[in-house]
Amino acid sequence: INAEYGAGHLTQGVTQKFKVMTSLLRNKVLLSYRNLLKTHKRVFAGDFERQKQFKNTARQKYEENRSEKDVEKIGQFIQTADELSEWMLRHVVQGTLTERGAYRLKIEERHKQSEWPEDPIEQWKKNPRPSQF
Repeated sequence: INAEYGAGHLTQGVTQKFKVMTSLLRNKVLLSYRNLLKTHKRVFAGDFERQKQFKNTARQKYEENRSEKDVEKIGQFIQTADELSEWMLRHVVQGTLTERGAYRLKIEERHKQSEWPEDPIEQWKKNPRPSQF
């Protein structure tokens, strides 16, 4: 009886730990999804078509991976989503087309913290060839 109780008790403990781990991992996945959605709203503020496209693509990618059980693959997916959020915040700059046919860029403080080798506006002033971007 003790051996049966011990084995069952051990199995129950492992099952509970697995459920806790699964729950924590699920929360991390959901948090990464919410962070992506917050980021896309900020980066594409006012561009409702781009917001819709990004949201649909993100939802599709998360749905495609919903049944993934490999913890390592799930961790890589979360890391990729977090890196994408960070990259978008630092590197995606909104521009609006002016009446003269030029784009007015909305450079924010978050863009100045990126790994640009030089201020992109100053770089463009020195050499305005499109191939630089």
